[in-house]
Amino acid sequence: MKKGEVYKGFEVIDIKKIPGCASKGVYLIHKESGLEVFHLVNKDPENLFAFAFNTPSKDSTGAAHVLEHSVLCGSKKYPLKDPFLQLANQSINTYLNAYTASDRTVFPASSPEKSDYFNLMSVYADAVFFPLLKEEIFSQECCRVEYDEKNTPSLQGVVYNEMKGVYSSFDSVVSSEDESSLSRGTIYEYDSGGNPFVIPTLTHKALKAFHKKYYCTSNCRVFLYGNIPTEEQLDFLYENVIARCRSYGKPAVMKSVIRKTPAEHFVEAYGPCEENSDKKSVSNINWKISEEDFRKDISRISLEVMFLSDLLWGDDCAPVTKALLESGLGDDISHQSGVDVNRLEPVITLGMCGVQKEKAPEVRKLILKVLEDVCRNGISKGDYERAVMGFEVANREVLRFNGPYSLVLMRRSLRGWCYGEKPWTTLMFADEFDRLKKRAAADKNYITSLIKKYFLDNPDWSFVVTTPSLEWNSNRDSIEKKLLKERIAQSTVPELKAELKKMYDFQNAPVPEKARNCIPHLKVSSLKKIDDRIDTKHTLVDGIPLFTNEENTNGITYADIWFPADVLKSSYYPYLPLFCECIVQCGWKDVDWNDALLKIQRTMGSLSFTTKASAVPECSSQLAREEPLTVGREWLCMRFKFLSEYAAQSFEIVKDCICRTDFSDTERIKTIINAVYANAASSIVSGAHVYAAMRSSCTDSRNGAVNEIWQGITQVFTLKKIMKEGEAGVAKKFRKIFSAIKKGGCLIHITSDSDGLESVKKLLPSFIKRSALVPLKKKRNIKDGKFYKLTELPGKNCAGSETALYDEVVIIPGTVGYASTNIKCSPYDTKEAMEDCVLTHYLETTDLWKKIRTEGGAYGVFFSANSISGYSKFGTYRDPKPFLSIDTFRKYLEEIGSKEIDAVDVEKSITGTYSAEIEPKSPATRGMTGIFRELYGFSGEQKLRRLEWLLKITPEDLRNAALRFEAAPRKGKTVVFTSKTLLSDKIEKKSGKIITLPL
Repeated sequence: MKKGEVYKGFEVIDIKKIPGCASKGVYLIHKESGLEVFHLVNKDPENLFAFAFNTPSKDSTGAAHVLEHSVLCGSKKYPLKDPFLQLANQSINTYLNAYTASDRTVFPASSPEKSDYFNLMSVYADAVFFPLLKEEIFSQECCRVEYDEKNTPSLQGVVYNEMKGVYSSFDSVVSSEDESSLSRGTIYEYDSGGNPFVIPTLTHKALKAFHKKYYCTSNCRVFLYGNIPTEEQLDFLYENVIARCRSYGKPAVMKSVIRKTPAEHFVEAYGPCEENSDKKSVSNINWKISEEDFRKDISRISLEVMFLSDLLWGDDCAPVTKALLESGLGDDISHQSGVDVNRLEPVITLGMCGVQKEKAPEVRKLILKVLEDVCRNGISKGDYERAVMGFEVANREVLRFNGPYSLVLMRRSLRGWCYGEKPWTTLMFADEFDRLKKRAAADKNYITSLIKKYFLDNPDWSFVVTTPSLEWNSNRDSIEKKLLKERIAQSTVPELKAELKKMYDFQNAPVPEKARNCIPHLKVSSLKKIDDRIDTKHTLVDGIPLFTNEENTNGITYADIWFPADVLKSSYYPYLPLFCECIVQCGWKDVDWNDALLKIQRTMGSLSFTTKASAVPECSSQLAREEPLTVGREWLCMRFKFLSEYAAQSFEIVKDCICRTDFSDTERIKTIINAVYANAASSIVSGAHVYAAMRSSCTDSRNGAVNEIWQGITQVFTLKKIMKEGEAGVAKKFRKIFSAIKKGGCLIHITSDSDGLESVKKLLPSFIKRSALVPLKKKRNIKDGKFYKLTELPGKNCAGSETALYDEVVIIPGTVGYASTNIKCSPYDTKEAMEDCVLTHYLETTDLWKKIRTEGGAYGVFFSANSISGYSKFGTYRDPKPFLSIDTFRKYLEEIGSKEIDAVDVEKSITGTYSAEIEPKSPATRGMTGIFRELYGFSGEQKLRRLEWLLKITPEDLRNAALRFEAAPRKGKTVVFTSKTLLSDKIEKKSGKIITLPL
């Protein structure tokens, strides 16, 4: 295609080379319909598309969010109740989702298979442009009055419950208060996701009007990525969208200010609180960049404020963060600190958490003082080089985080494109960064001028102090009860029950045979047996095992040094996560922590210490016995990455860290303890489903116990205990731990391209000698029971272990819950294991989804077979009825043996399971997968066998799997994380132990 060419009404506006992602960008506009298309054309077979609509909010009903859910619940071509779910079940997608941002709604999906890709695009295109938007779906997804078995009414709905979960998180409320403080009188004043107090006022009529206004071709931007020819994609869009549209609509008017409202500089706000909370505040300064200024140069301003964020508070050694941490005014820099440039009026936030409310003004004064000092004295060379190195590595690195790298490119493109810029304007990251460096080199006052412009001289600012409050909790409860009464008063009880029955009848109605298979799916015969073997080479360097993976890393080297943790006494295990945090952040003997950290950041992309543990599959137990020094151990992994030209300097720093760290700076250790505890405490609500899953497995195996000790809520209790011990005692323990693990030996693993590997190999003999590294020693013989003992938590004992239906109930802030329980499944390297995978995938996306999400109102439901650990895990997310969900799951298992799954559904589920087995990996992930396989007894041959078994599964195989599940014993614990409001006396009597977190 050439600039100016017209193809089926699409005019090629421009074609640009996009060097940062090895792509050619083709920008087209369909002149009649207004549909805009941007295609990043390259050789990548993992193609991605996204439909993006500008959806500015005029209230907090969550219309954009409810619509995002509802359009995926049936369309003209696909008149199903859950076509999205069918795609999840039967597609080999590598990403399938939708999200509502502050002023846009985006529907992305990706697949490595061309025909599957167009199946996905067909369903998504029909969903967004031609949805059915039935009243029953509106009741299901938005909000309704529901009656339980006792005839007690309550407000329910998928989006309603999701947002109740969001508003249950103190950090989420803080973020909302910060943003709204600068957004009064703008479209960002409203919560696009919906405020639970306002969601019930949304009407079906208003939802349909919102769709008509915003989901039109004139307001749509289609982002494409990959190797499918542009012409084929345009053919599809013309035939399936443009040719079928009766009206093309109008583009949304993207103007942030809707009315003039005087700014309020000082705001006092409140958020959710637990009874035993210390009620410490989060104190944040927020600055806003006006739409008028932002539109002058979106790309430049976006990069400048992101760079300033990294420069000034992106690390503990950054000037503002260092001053805040050393002040003792709070626990850590606030979790909201950062930059949001994905809106017309970008907001910069900086502050501190864990602050006594009366000391909050001092936080603001200190931040401004540091910024003034930096402007007066200039930014140091070290700080500038630290920030530059972080950006350089980020620009070269290709990462997958919950999806393909093309998602990152999509978000960058939409950042400017949605506001009228060319789609590549905010995509040319490297070019914009080069211009920033040139400006900094040419003008010594450039950086300080930015600090004055965006911070000190910026008139649009607010200082928000948000404090946990029990009164806030009770007020929310009172308002919810009032909303329920108002909703009931608007109708009669018979009318509400009739509406509810109509929804349930719709949910339970069988799908007509013709419609059931209306979404095309790949045949199993077309799925390829992809060889996932990773070539990990193994040798010895001075007795130290060296594992290497040669990958195309774009000039970045990833190195890990693995020290066995299992040479330690079990009593040291709870301290290891904090030990890992401290070891690279406490300095080295005569080198201050700030100087040491600055040296690390100026030279490397990152340096971290983490705990690592996994179960060894049953099929590799013999290997673990034959190679006890490397296979099946618990590890502390020192991981670092750097531009390959910095190899010598990077290994020199790591040598200093290994040889000279002495934990003598106890004041710094105290600061880290407070920060780590604050981070752990703030993650409880948002990650409760993960914590519940770990907790449910902690008494089933040593590996389950160790992971709970290191990463579960047990660690929150440990941190609280450590805070009482005192930092001097902790430092003494750390010195003993470090001495013991260094004596326990290590192995080294490197992932890089051929030049990077050769460079590192030359450095290793000297590095090993000067770091005094020694060969691996055998693990300490410790009985598993000692680790189980370490997972025991204090709580109120209720029902006995024999009669308890829920082994543990963990009380968390909020109004929703999270449930987890396990049953036994088949061993990893067996055909039965793959049958279990297909069955759990099928049930998660069909029956359990219907019972737990559609009917029960939970935002999410999970069921997956973990054949490595030997159990299948069931869980729920943002669940208004977590205890009922457990009961429903157990009852369902009692009947599963009679479940009939026809050949078509089996084929679809095989395809959906196949997707997870063949997901592409980034170079860094391939390297880490390579060493992980070596250390825990996995192989590419096993993966290939699993694929072969998967592709041969029959309906009879799934019937056998269902019978196994029906007879399968429970494994581990049944755990429910829940708000106190969901814990009735009746449920408490059925619970083994009630645990209150030390928050």
